Amino acid sequence: MLRKLTGVNVLDLNDLELEKYRYSNIESKLSAIRTKSTTEETIQREILACNKIIEYTLYLNDALEIIFSKKYAETEKTLSEVDSLIYALHYRNCCYLISSYESCLSGFVNTTHLSLRSISETTEMIYYLHIKRNEEEAKLFIKKELNELNTEETQIVKSKLSHFKPSVIRKLLYEKNRIEQIRKEYEDLSRRAHPSIKSALASYIEDLKVIHDALIGIVFFGISNIIATWEVYHNILNQNKIVKYNFALEEIIKEFGTPSFDIIPDNPKIVNKLNIKNYGSC
Repeated sequence: MLRKLTGVNVLDLNDLELEKYRYSNIESKLSAIRTKSTTEETIQREILACNKIIEYTLYLNDALEIIFSKKYAETEKTLSEVDSLIYALHYRNCCYLISSYESCLSGFVNTTHLSLRSISETTEMIYYLHIKRNEEEAKLFIKKELNELNTEETQIVKSKLSHFKPSVIRKLLYEKNRIEQIRKEYEDLSRRAHPSIKSALASYIEDLKVIHDALIGIVFFGISNIIATWEVYHNILNQNKIVKYNFALEEIIKEFGTPSFDIIPDNPKIVNKLNIKNYGSC
């Protein structure tokens, strides 16, 4: 497996020479693999969909930065702690999307799955903070992230909020059937990311079928991240006439069909707090 990446065919210790392992050789091999992937006809539509999602995600990130900077210049009011964290989480997902895509095209599919798992967790956290923005839980989460919890608050987080684990957040966001569906997807990503024998054997791979499936995952989670960000900043994005994601979504659905499930919350207790209840309503 590693010999394929380095281009070194080691059959005997006497043939083992360190100078053959120059990183420039590895870079050359990775560049060749990426070129092969990007020109492969069987995954062109997946590549184009990923490109469109990443492009729009970066556009949305810069649009928010401009809006927030303009607001501060006019009012000298900084973002709330919750909004600052949500914006930071969206930016982190921008980086994860690019990382997962580049890793995938270079043959590191398990790295892609690891990034997708992080995107899933981050997207659900964006919804969570948005819904809980005026409640004590959001404040506790921020203090936990900043390592500012006192003893009493630490006990509350441990005993009642279970350290804000993804499983706890899902219970707030989704009904039972959706929780189970998302849990299975999350566990599948986790199995691929964890150091199991099966996942280790797939750490580096050039199988186009595997790369194809990973690209589909990037499309799905990329859309989910965009919709979550639009949910949180629905009003200010509309007011500033930011190009909506519908144009990209319509093309993707035309190519791939409607995703089998999404990460939009469906818990009846909170769904009335949402602007976006299904694709295309924004």
